[in-house]
Amino acid sequence: MKTYLFKTVTKPAKCHKYEFHINFDAVRDVMIKAKDLDEAFEKYRETININERVGCYRPSGVDMTITKNAIKNKQPLYAITPAGNLNDNGCIIKASFINNRGKKKNLDLFLSIYQMTQVAI
Repeated sequence: MKTYLFKTVTKPAKCHKYEFHINFDAVRDVMIKAKDLDEAFEKYRETININERVGCYRPSGVDMTITKNAIKNKQPLYAITPAGNLNDNGCIIKASFINNRGKKKNLDLFLSIYQMTQVAI
C-alpha cells in the first residue's frame, strides 16, 4: 500500500467565474492509502462526495460532487520551472454543487498529488 496526499485548490469554473466567490482552500487536504494512483483517485472522489461541504452560500455549506467521469477526464496541470521546462504538477478535475437556489454550479479542483514515503532516520 502506498500513501498519497491530495492538496486541492478550488476555483469557480470559467462559466461561473463572476457569479460566486469560493475560498481557494475550501477543500481540505486528503491523505489516502491505496495500491495505485487509480485507486487513490477513486477513494479521493468517494471521500469528497461523502465528507466535503462547500460554504459558499450558507454557513452549513452544500454538498460537493465529483463524478467518475470527471476523474476519467482529468486534465494535466503543468508548472513552468525556473529553467523554463514544463513540470507535471498534478491535474484538474471538475466538481459541482447545488446552491441554495437549486442551481448547479461548477468548480475546478486543481490537485497536486504527492506520494508519501517513510524515511528512516
